[in-house]
Amino acid sequence: MSLHNNFYIAYNESTQTQFGPVHNHTANEIIFVIDGEADFLINNHRYTLRKNSIVFISSFEKHELMTSKATYKRYYLLVDDIIFNSYLFDNTLMSIFNYRPKTFCHVIELNDETANKVHYNLRNMHAEYQKEEKYKLTRLQSLLCETLILLYRFKSVAFYEYNENNYLSLIAKVQNYLNDNFCNNISLQSVAKLFYTNMSYLSQKFKEIIGCSFTSYLTNLRISQAKYLLSTTTLPVSQIAQDCGYNDQSNFMHKFKKETGMTPLTYRTKSTLPSSTNDSSY
Repeated sequence: MSLHNNFYIAYNESTQTQFGPVHNHTANEIIFVIDGEADFLINNHRYTLRKNSIVFISSFEKHELMTSKATYKRYYLLVDDIIFNSYLFDNTLMSIFNYRPKTFCHVIELNDETANKVHYNLRNMHAEYQKEEKYKLTRLQSLLCETLILLYRFKSVAFYEYNENNYLSLIAKVQNYLNDNFCNNISLQSVAKLFYTNMSYLSQKFKEIIGCSFTSYLTNLRISQAKYLLSTTTLPVSQIAQDCGYNDQSNFMHKFKKETGMTPLTYRTKSTLPSSTNDSSY
């Protein structure tokens, strides 16, 4: 990703069947299909993407490309959470990435009118991304926000309505706290105490809304940050472990290999190869 690893957009076309490994990104992913067809497995949910499909995959969700047919044409975006640190975005718009209740569907099938508007925004986003102009990131944020509003107006049930008075408010605050403090020594017990709530209640509601356990979410934040530091810095692994909230380097090595299938040093080597930025399988 460019723009300091905050935002990336590309257009790609495939003319043959492809298969991709199970993985997750360090950023949220959006795929909008212009033509063709592809099968995705996202957190054990299988979807077939066709023309006018748009899919949302959060940074903590493992997924894989199962197959794609000829003329699979798509835009794909990688959007870091920091992009949403703007008055343009509220919790409801962000819920398409952040919240995963049981009823959540990763894919929205658009009608032609809405798809054309989304396509127009993505073309402008892609063109803007390739420029080096002042306020580039601000315009990209604006176009992304406008796209999410279009989608909300088309299918509001795909989003999770934020209400300051319900338990979603608590989970949103806890999620934001984890996003800002994952590098510190925190646990379910300490966070429950901080937010004056019961551990069991917090654990239950967190998984119900976010779609994964408190521990899994915290681990993903830490490993995602480790991936970023391994691919963009020359810091020693021991320092990266500490910077990501692991005081025990062996524990960090175990967690990293379990999540990625490789050691930190192997990941660093692969991520710095010229082909590592090629996302043509999406």
